[in-house]
Amino acid sequence: MQFGQVWVTANFDTAPVRVEETARTLRLYDTDILLLQEVEKAGPNVKQSNPPKYYTYLKEALQGYESVLDYPTEDSRELPFGVGLVIFSRYPILSSRTTQLPGAPVEFKFDGSKTPTNRIIITAEIEIEGTPYTVIPFRRILY
Repeated sequence: MQFGQVWVTANFDTAPVRVEETARTLRLYDTDILLLQEVEKAGPNVKQSNPPKYYTYLKEALQGYESVLDYPTEDSRELPFGVGLVIFSRYPILSSRTTQLPGAPVEFKFDGSKTPTNRIIITAEIEIEGTPYTVIPFRRILY
């Protein structure tokens, strides 16, 4: 969701953040489980917000959902994109777990950076009509 930032091809660095539009769009789908990535803003020497600004907004806007959020380990080399995974569920979240993953061993060129920073996998056990299910959001990345 890139922390609710609108995509402006000409200059994405200064594109406005409209997390309220993100929340409005998510409510339109009226889904039972939402899996979101890049929920908070990241960047070089940007501290992970605590409390998390955009996640907090979404929690308030998406009444009726339980949720979990986690971040990768903070890294001063973080690129100016989004960071953090969230699972929202209308069903009870019984437990969640985060696994820290090292940055991929590939060269990634962006504004002088060459190595991707750490990432995470977040899982949640969600009970749906008496049966527990494990939910694992993932993103397919092609290099």
